[in-house]
Amino acid sequence: MRNFKIIRIFVFLLLTLAGCEVSKNSSTQNLGVPFKDERTMVIKIDDKIIYNDKQIDRQNLYSTLSKNVKEYGLDAPIVLIAPFDMNFDAICKTLSVISSAGYYSVFFKIDNDCIIRVFFPSIPTEGINVTVINNNQYKLNNKIYSLPQLTEQLKILFRKDNFVHVSYEKSCNYQDFINLLKTSNDIGYNNLLYNRQDNE
Repeated sequence: MRNFKIIRIFVFLLLTLAGCEVSKNSSTQNLGVPFKDERTMVIKIDDKIIYNDKQIDRQNLYSTLSKNVKEYGLDAPIVLIAPFDMNFDAICKTLSVISSAGYYSVFFKIDNDCIIRVFFPSIPTEGINVTVINNNQYKLNNKIYSLPQLTEQLKILFRKDNFVHVSYEKSCNYQDFINLLKTSNDIGYNNLLYNRQDNE
């Protein structure tokens, strides 16, 4: 059991450093995702779940991803696409499926030129805790900030080896969550996502 935990830590750190090669001039499976990696999987969420252009329920998504993690490996990119006005708590049900299948990260597609990677923490790490509330409100060190105010605080606190630990309240919407990811990513942070919901 101890050796397994060490392996998980090693893989997590390796994925953190490795990233994924991105190119604006290529797409995967004609799904509009600028990855060269042919293993890339695309999940679209709205009122239903679309996996690589085919509708699928959450249980079958888990079965498919569990099979793929053995065939493609933990570093196979998964890209998540959802409307910005969607409640983030609903998106987290799908994120839980992805992490339960064994993957350590997911890529959020913001637009054609912007994809941001978020890691699922499997071990405790040092970092800055930010909670997404709603309506352009974010909590840092028990204080509420607007996004511009939070941006200034994150710049002050920035260290290259630091993470932003992202958690959220149930009122959080996807747009506020994405705004935080873009802000912290632009500053230079890696993002960890906490309090995902259990699978249904």
